[in-house]
Amino acid sequence: GPLSPRRVVALADCSLSDVKRVKAEFGVTVNDVVLAAVASSLRADLTELGALDALDERPLVAAVPISVRSADLEREFGNHTSMMMVPLPTHLDDPVDRLRAIHERAEATKEHHQAMGSDLLEGWAGMFPPWAVSAGAQVSERLGLGHLPPPLFNVVVSNVQGPPIPLYLAGAEVTSIYPLGPLMVGNGLNITVISHCGRLHIGVMAEPSLVEHPGALAAGFEA
Repeated sequence: GPLSPRRVVALADCSLSDVKRVKAEFGVTVNDVVLAAVASSLRADLTELGALDALDERPLVAAVPISVRSADLEREFGNHTSMMMVPLPTHLDDPVDRLRAIHERAEATKEHHQAMGSDLLEGWAGMFPPWAVSAGAQVSERLGLGHLPPPLFNVVVSNVQGPPIPLYLAGAEVTSIYPLGPLMVGNGLNITVISHCGRLHIGVMAEPSLVEHPGALAAGFEA
């Protein structure tokens, strides 16, 4: 749906050691566990809203930013990222089935991404100057075209490895770091996670007309 200038935000925390226990038990990655927690949280929220049946057997899709920085660019500034599209099996009842399905699909998506080459999307995006992309998005919003084409994804999920050691500011220890990722045209939900000193800090950013209760999604992730 279209975006307004308004935003709603929710924050949550969970134990990084719990996440790593799940990772080790099922032979998956931390990112798989994060995506499974998001899928479980979305499923619970959709069930509460009575909207789960509308999905039928179609999974929601998460856009997952990944680094494509090559070894020869390690000393340069700037980010080199791409997007990986991972289906979130919200239609599956069992959380273990959801985790295993996400792991399998994430692995397959990684293989496809590597086959295309890490610089393919960057090269394609470089064909269009930033001002043209921005102007096109603004025109689309003004004309109300954002809701016409089906979305490529339903939610952005970003997992960032943060500092494993305590941080201090003016002598005071930083106890929490809450990340808030941006929304994109036609997509009104971003869930970003960062690790810090044995905890995962979760930031939910949403368009209020599309996601009325972001607190439920944040609490659902922790659960």
